[in-house]
Amino acid sequence: MLDWPAEDEEIKLANALVVLSSTSEDGEIEVQISVGMFCKHDSMDGEIDQWENTSLRVDDCIWTVAKNEVVSKEAKMAVCKSVLMPTLFYGCEEWVCQEKHKELDAVSDAELQPLKEAEVIVADCNLLAPYLYQLNAKWIQGTWAGVEPLLNSIDSSKPPLPYQFTRFSGRFFGIAMAEYVVSNIVNWERDYKNVYRGQCEGIWIKDKVFADYRTISDLTIGILGMGAIGKHVSQVLKGFDAQVWAMARTIPEPKDRCPYVDEYRSVSELPDLLQNCDYVVAMLPATIETNNFLGGDILKNCELKKSVLMSVGRGNVISEQDIVKSIENGWISGAILDVFAQEPLPKTSLLWKIPQVIITPHYAATTRGIDVAKLFKENLEKYCANQPLPNIVHVNKGY
Repeated sequence: MLDWPAEDEEIKLANALVVLSSTSEDGEIEVQISVGMFCKHDSMDGEIDQWENTSLRVDDCIWTVAKNEVVSKEAKMAVCKSVLMPTLFYGCEEWVCQEKHKELDAVSDAELQPLKEAEVIVADCNLLAPYLYQLNAKWIQGTWAGVEPLLNSIDSSKPPLPYQFTRFSGRFFGIAMAEYVVSNIVNWERDYKNVYRGQCEGIWIKDKVFADYRTISDLTIGILGMGAIGKHVSQVLKGFDAQVWAMARTIPEPKDRCPYVDEYRSVSELPDLLQNCDYVVAMLPATIETNNFLGGDILKNCELKKSVLMSVGRGNVISEQDIVKSIENGWISGAILDVFAQEPLPKTSLLWKIPQVIITPHYAATTRGIDVAKLFKENLEKYCANQPLPNIVHVNKGY
């Protein structure tokens, strides 16, 4: 197990990339960790009460989680510089590091040196992407489920990156995504949008339409994308006794199949899935293969069931025009959309004005500091024990 620095040991910080060194009995450094943009800034001393009242409390972050769940020592942070890490400081930008915040490209090479020398790094993909070929890392823990900035920075003319890169995924995103899927299905089936309109207008709406709503146990729900998040969502849906269909690139052998999936379909069998599902939940990553995956006339296969499309993966799978067309043609009864080809969704988008569309601002599952801390702690223990790491990015697959 990793021994964290004692309280009197200084954790050096350069470019707000915290460098931890674990020293063995013979004096050799066992693990050196740079944690990107994750710090308590020295300008925050007078605002600690405000900090602790935010959803990203210091106590919820890597240091305390590591202290409480890995070892009993509390690391002391010595902060020299600060670069805001949007994922972990989201919502605090206006008061965190207001005057001392540096953009990454304004940081000197000397300040970046600890990052370049670190063995393990935790950082947002977009902040780390420019330095992919300047690192001596063996493992990088990303804070997003998506890795597009990383993949877009890969130079195919160069040798493969010599380190592992793991996505922030698994049960943490799975829990949030499952909550989003279930809550939106319930709201749709019980027509909560219309109920809320009645509340705003002071109207008690209760008629046969509301009495005849379907429960999740009445529904067949198709999940496009059976990674770690998709499997967690299928487990939750099965807990409500739904019929769960899943589309996978490769249908697993019977012994390897997810126990919460009733029917598997391959990519070529997508029309059959669409014809049989009341809800189609697209959880696909952004890759060349998924571009316009649900575009064209493929959703015509939903016409019999009048399926509801729920898009929570990436917005490249279907265009705004094809969503509008599918609704206007009566192929689908509506769409619940969290991701879009262009974000933020422009005010001029037709989707805003279509009654059969629910729009949310890409928040079905977001990265929380506490979850990054827990996942990093778990993966760090695996790394130190030379165990396989989960959710490794495969450049050739695009995720």
